[in-house]
Amino acid sequence: MIRIKSTKTIIAFMLIVLFLGTLFLPIISNNSNIKATKTLGGPQNEVEHYAVFLGLAKYNTYYYDAGYADVNALSLYEVLKSKPEWKEDNMKILLNEEVTKTNVFNSIRWLANVSDENDIVLFYFSGHGIKIKHQFNHSRISNYYLVYGKYDTVSNTSTDTELAEEFDKIKSNNIAIIFDCCWSARLTSLMKPGRVLIAAGGKYLSCVADWNEKLDRGFLTYYLCQGLCGPADKEGNKDGIVSVEEAFYYARKRVAIHSFVFHMTLLKSPIEYGRFIATFPWSQIIYMSDKYPGELPLVYLNTTD
Repeated sequence: MIRIKSTKTIIAFMLIVLFLGTLFLPIISNNSNIKATKTLGGPQNEVEHYAVFLGLAKYNTYYYDAGYADVNALSLYEVLKSKPEWKEDNMKILLNEEVTKTNVFNSIRWLANVSDENDIVLFYFSGHGIKIKHQFNHSRISNYYLVYGKYDTVSNTSTDTELAEEFDKIKSNNIAIIFDCCWSARLTSLMKPGRVLIAAGGKYLSCVADWNEKLDRGFLTYYLCQGLCGPADKEGNKDGIVSVEEAFYYARKRVAIHSFVFHMTLLKSPIEYGRFIATFPWSQIIYMSDKYPGELPLVYLNTTD
């Protein structure tokens, strides 16, 4: 009994240390703090907003479904659609069986065709993703797969380098990219000037992209949507504009705390214990690559917000 209690004490201490560490991990960006100004590629009246939302929850040929990925995409779509700058005709949303490799690539090409260098472009994907192990990738050209079905077939996967080739055709200098899927911080080929990429995890030890029934969606998307409705700007510059960076910083701590508490509840069930061990360090660590000058504005708030 003494050894068991001692072991539990040690484990509890390690969990606390690891959890605190998730809140203070460095964020790779041009500036670690919210920047003083938000910049656009051109005058406001010349700027259009274009977006693609992809949510793939139902996987017929994969090991398991992807939680609330379809609800994730729909919820962010609805938040932006409620803002006047995000016109419904300038946004596309694809869910479940519509999210195929062909349609994903066509959606990026659509963004490239309709936008110019001044426009703001958003690409959002929620679903399964896996890292490419270097022992099977000696050239290290690609680091990541997006998965649309059985992931051992080329037609059901896209590497980060394949995606980068399509994204490079987009002329806009104002691109926001959000991936709410495991290991998505490995999408290094997409991290280029003029872009802000938010990933659900995978840059450090953690790969999980968590969700649960109480939120009815993923942790990252839930808190991004919440922040974009105004709270993120109140914790940022308070200038009536929510930037991609402000939304990220608003979500970061909240995702880590909520995820940690959620994973601690798994210890109560012997059935869930294996899931708990597999998700070390037991807290979702979201990640941002910010290669955009200034801040990238996403939502303009009403004076009543």
